[in-house]
Amino acid sequence: MRTKKVRTNYEGVKLDELHTLAGKVVDCLRDSAIFVDLPIELIELETLSQDFQAKWQIAKNGGSKLDNALKDEAKDALLLAFSRLAIYVNQKAEGNLATLLSSGFYLEVDPTPSKTPKVPVLVQLLDGPQKGQLLLKFRKVPATWLYEYQYASEEDADGQLLWSELLATTKTANNILAPVQAGVTYYVRVRARNGKGVSDWSAVVSLLAR
Repeated sequence: MRTKKVRTNYEGVKLDELHTLAGKVVDCLRDSAIFVDLPIELIELETLSQDFQAKWQIAKNGGSKLDNALKDEAKDALLLAFSRLAIYVNQKAEGNLATLLSSGFYLEVDPTPSKTPKVPVLVQLLDGPQKGQLLLKFRKVPATWLYEYQYASEEDADGQLLWSELLATTKTANNILAPVQAGVTYYVRVRARNGKGVSDWSAVVSLLAR
């Protein structure tokens, strides 16, 4: 069973939550009988939080580039303090849920098991930016490492498309097919791949090259 921990990285937390989180952590840790040898003083965390809050207010109300730079520096300092304290909390708690929750920090979210990706949709074959090119695009598929695609412009004796070798891309737009011949219809299909496997092929789309 995965050991419970609190988050140690708060980079993605909304800016207006950081000051509130700092206040909550200070309140929770101030009189704790468990977290008694903190790596930083709580007064330092309060100071960092207040400094960030003040500089963020200036920056969000039409501040200059300098104001924004100062806000970012204050945020980085606060996040570093969060990280140091959260690492300490995890070491002290040793996975005990009640102890972790008593710190005021957010719990880590259990990772969602990855699944085979879904089939790409909204596949489009468009005129390319230059003559002799076609442009392939499609909607992003969550939890996908890369995309594989094939194109064809001919059929076999049974009327089945003669697909090209697999091509790979990490992009969902601006994939160039070249060279293509004007007056020839090209077909393309796409599938998604991740660590669990590969999706089915998308619907085949086509375009007459100009």
